[in-house]
Amino acid sequence: LEAHGTGTQSGDKVEMRAVHRVFADKPREHPLVVGAIKANIGHSEAAAGIISLIKAVLMLQHNKIPPQPGLPFKLNPHLEPILGRDIQIANGHEWIRDGDTLRYIMVNNFDAAGGNVSILVHDAPSFAIQPPRNKEDERSHHVVTVSARTAVSLEANIARLRAYLTEHPETSLADLAYTTTARRMHHAQRRAYVATSIDDLLLQLDNPAQDLVEPAPSVVFAFTGQGAQWKG
Repeated sequence: LEAHGTGTQSGDKVEMRAVHRVFADKPREHPLVVGAIKANIGHSEAAAGIISLIKAVLMLQHNKIPPQPGLPFKLNPHLEPILGRDIQIANGHEWIRDGDTLRYIMVNNFDAAGGNVSILVHDAPSFAIQPPRNKEDERSHHVVTVSARTAVSLEANIARLRAYLTEHPETSLADLAYTTTARRMHHAQRRAYVATSIDDLLLQLDNPAQDLVEPAPSVVFAFTGQGAQWKG
């Protein structure tokens, strides 16, 4: 559970009593681990909910439940009767997925105006996980494109791509080519690279060829939309 957990005596008591009533009314097979990111960064007001959701997704991604900061610490006395074998405070441990079994995280977020939101997050189903490649792409050359609305943004996008590939040289060139050419919107400023490998692409990114600038096309015909194209 990623709790709302503002650290108030009354609020935490009410939330944890509700959690105990729903999730630990009977003995559990596995303990419910409770944490709250507000202990790390404070209350981010309107962004509190999305930050808790991001934390939940990162826990599933990295297979780990981070500890509550400052452990061990003196607990809210209202929580001591609730915590125990069935409900435990996050103490930092690995959380590895067991085959196709889904892991679940309940994210609580409440606002001062009385709005209550709970979201249940879980792993992607096994069929949605892309299987490893069994066969390498047989093509020797791939086209990778980078585009942006302005020249400054184009250079920034190229720099980000260069930094990513430097950090992740194992990136599939075929996947990168497909993503940048077929799964991205292309803007007015664009560069294309024909590469045989990630190293070859990095070399071209470091030593760009001179841009070919074409003049803007002139307008040869225009419709006003009011029927002016019709004679008379």
